[in-house]
Amino acid sequence: MPSTTTTTTETTAAEAVTREWTQTGAQLFDAARATREGHNYATGRDAVVAGIDGLTWVQMPKDTGIVMPFSPGESVKALIYGLGLRDVRRIAWDGAVEVRDDVEGSRSLYSLLAVEFGERGGLVRLFAVDRGTDVLPVIIDRIPVPESPAPAPVVDPVTTVEIVAAELRRGDVILTADGRRAYAALDLRDDPRDADGTRNIRVLTSPEDQEAGHPAQVPHKGTDALTVARPTS
Repeated sequence: MPSTTTTTTETTAAEAVTREWTQTGAQLFDAARATREGHNYATGRDAVVAGIDGLTWVQMPKDTGIVMPFSPGESVKALIYGLGLRDVRRIAWDGAVEVRDDVEGSRSLYSLLAVEFGERGGLVRLFAVDRGTDVLPVIIDRIPVPESPAPAPVVDPVTTVEIVAAELRRGDVILTADGRRAYAALDLRDDPRDADGTRNIRVLTSPEDQEAGHPAQVPHKGTDALTVARPTS
């Protein structure tokens, strides 16, 4: 980037653009200096902003150059090569800025040029005014790369199994016939075993289950058939 120390920074919400007005470009708005040096001057920044809004951006080909009129073409080259800009993405050269000449009491237009290039952290758009004798960088817009959305939390997959109550594990969620959650096996309490030795259990339910009307403990015979959603190991 050119070493154009900035004087003002603005942030536009539409595109999260940080706009910097260069010190070099401040002479465009200095009527006394412009008259002394034989240049016209712009009466305010609005004239430049209006010119930016009317620019037509053209994509920069990777392998070939852009065919464009000689005069703006030389000015754009002066910006790119003179300032050592790399990774140029787009250019524009059809803008205009209204300027005044107090000596002749006339108004005219200066050409407005722009170069968009990549920079670490995002894009930069450099806007410059072609005064005929020089190309004056006036505005630098910086557009940051949008932040990547946070990755979705990893949720352990579950599988649905058909088991008997004696095979319940801590963390299993017992489902009703329609597939909805009934209650969770947050803890398992042993009950006496049946005559055949099958382990009977009591399931301690979650507070959410209890608020939904389920009991705090649910007894099951070890041989009761259950449909269970179980975290995949």
